[in-house]
Order: sequence, then C-alpha cells, then structure tokens
Amino acid sequence: LHINGFSLQDIVNKQKNVKDLVQEFFGWVGLIKDRTLGGYYAHFDRSFLLDVVKTYNLGWPFGIHIIDIHGLFYAEMLRKGSLRLQNGVSDYSLDQILNYVGLPREPMPHNALTGAKVTAEAFSRLIFGKPLLKEFEKYTIRS
Repeated sequence: LHINGFSLQDIVNKQKNVKDLVQEFFGWVGLIKDRTLGGYYAHFDRSFLLDVVKTYNLGWPFGIHIIDIHGLFYAEMLRKGSLRLQNGVSDYSLDQILNYVGLPREPMPHNALTGAKVTAEAFSRLIFGKPLLKEFEKYTIRS
C-alpha cells in the first residue's frame, strides 16, 4: 500500500501489520459516541484509512463528514478579524495553530501518535477553551 508516496509499512509499527493496527483503531473508535473523523489534514487521514478499508475489506466506522482543525482555526481568525491570507489563500500550519492555543510545536520527527495528541489538544482548546490531555495542562491556554 502506498499513499502520497508513503509506504504504510514504513509508517506503522513493524510488530503489527497495517490491517491489525487499523482493526484495533476501529475497535477503539466503536466505543466512542461521536465518530466524526477530525485532524489537521483530515483528508489525508481519511484517504489512508479508506485505502486500508478497501484493501482488507473492513467496515467503515465513520460518517462521510470530516472536521479539519485548519477550518476551525480559519473560522476563529475570520471571527476575530485576524485572518491572514498568502497569495489569496489561508495557509496556517499546525505549528501556528498550536502556538495560538498555547502549545509547543509538535515533537519531531512527526509520528501519528504525537500528531494526534497535539491536534486533539488544539481542538479542545479552540472549541471548549480547556485542556483535554493531562500532559498538556502545564501549558497556558492562549487565544
């Protein structure tokens, strides 16, 4: 499996195959009340998961809609009258969004777990104005 030039086996833990990891993830997702898929670049995440679903004939636990944190941040900047455009488009990076809500940059090198954690924390801070994960409580919420 290759998506956007990435080999899925290069991305995931070598101890488990992609199918097992996604099935475990979908099992966890099945326990959640709101199964709307969200992320920083949620279209990529959905494409990745849909490819695995198709390849391994798995069920899809999500609806058709996704929430992208860039869109939420865009709306926040628009509401505050602070929207900045680059060549006529919004190009806010995840690091800019994290900074806005009082979080440090995502640790490098990027991996799915750290990306998911900082993005979930940023969602909580943008939407609810409060921390989500204990490990981020030490960072003051800004906005």
